Amino acid sequence: MFPDGRKVAVKLPAYVEDGQTIRLKGQGEQGPGQPGDALVKIHIRRHPRYRIEGRDLHVDLPVDLADAVLGAKVAVETPTGKLAVNVPAWSSSDKVLRLKGRGLPEKAGGHGDLYAH
Repeated sequence: MFPDGRKVAVKLPAYVEDGQTIRLKGQGEQGPGQPGDALVKIHIRRHPRYRIEGRDLHVDLPVDLADAVLGAKVAVETPTGKLAVNVPAWSSSDKVLRLKGRGLPEKAGGHGDLYAH
């Protein structure tokens, strides 16, 4: 919301980052001539499931002891839906599974990775 009470809907690019400033052309204060630009600083709220590091996402993946010892397919919740991943036999509690390309979109194309801990 602007100081004058106006609200504007802003379409953010998929690759926007926390702390990034975006410019809204012509949406700022009226001065002599054309209205100025509004600068908006983006703050991304914490997600209850995912942690963000750069363009990568991190998620906790609880695994039963039997599945960690024997190996199993388990479901990982990704932003686009559930995905079955293989937990290798004899996995320790510090094992991290990397799901390539399942993270946040990158400006140059592609996606970061999702890490299941």
